[in-house]
Amino acid sequence: MKKNELMSHIVFFLAFVSVTVLIFGASCMAMPSVPHFAPEPPVEKTDTTDKSTGTVHDFPDPASRPFDILGLVWATSVSQYEDGKIVSSQEGIILMLLKEAENLGGNDILNLRTDESVVEAERRVRIEGRERTITTRTVTQTGSALAIRYRS
Repeated sequence: MKKNELMSHIVFFLAFVSVTVLIFGASCMAMPSVPHFAPEPPVEKTDTTDKSTGTVHDFPDPASRPFDILGLVWATSVSQYEDGKIVSSQEGIILMLLKEAENLGGNDILNLRTDESVVEAERRVRIEGRERTITTRTVTQTGSALAIRYRS
């Protein structure tokens, strides 16, 4: 080995050791104390592609606008995509829940919760003698809300 090659290897080795020491030293530093907050309850998910997007609001003060609770309403909306373009779609989940509330005689919903499930698949097709992969995506939104009827 030539002297220049040996020197470059030594410099590389020292740089590697220095960076390694810095990384381990930074990971062992004391972290500042964080105030303790009550943990949020765990959210159960059946699939990593599911996500809960609903916003839960507190009940409004019935004295400001009195209402009657009619019950829980459910709705499911399915949209299908091929290669990023929509193939079929239903109404939005909120509109469907409002229609379900109207069927019960209500005129609004509270405590909206929605969950979204996405299923992706690929299939190979032959178009004009050329093979092509088509990516299909099915998005299913399931929602629930409390149907209410205002008294005045």
